Amino acid sequence: MLTRDLTLGQRVQFRRNTHNAGGTLSFSSAVTSNCEVGAGQGSKGFAWINGGTVTATNNGCILYLGLSGTGQWTLTNGATTFGNLYCGTLASGTITISGGTFSVMGNSIVGLAGNVTGTVSLTSGQLLATKWRFCSGRFW
Repeated sequence: MLTRDLTLGQRVQFRRNTHNAGGTLSFSSAVTSNCEVGAGQGSKGFAWINGGTVTATNNGCILYLGLSGTGQWTLTNGATTFGNLYCGTLASGTITISGGTFSVMGNSIVGLAGNVTGTVSLTSGQLLATKWRFCSGRFW
């Protein structure tokens, strides 16, 4: 599947899930693409990648987990690559890696704002964030 943006969990009390059990999800745009999981205030979004690939690296594509609602990304197999990662932006965000490879080509920021929880759990597989910076903690 080819897309510019993907939003899971946009409205209050709205839960949106996606499951990729093989195949390819690619982001393609001349401008920055975004993947927002838990985008709307009070919403819940969940993505489960169990095989296949997710590629979103064009023009610094950003994965937001917990933009304004709760966001969770679970990788149990396969490969996920994003330009930048914001986990726990203005609400709680969680990445769970229990197989496969999760790569970030640019900045990785976990737990951006005060009173926000950003969680990264790695039980097997790989988390690669080597090109820029990996920041964990509150900035204000």
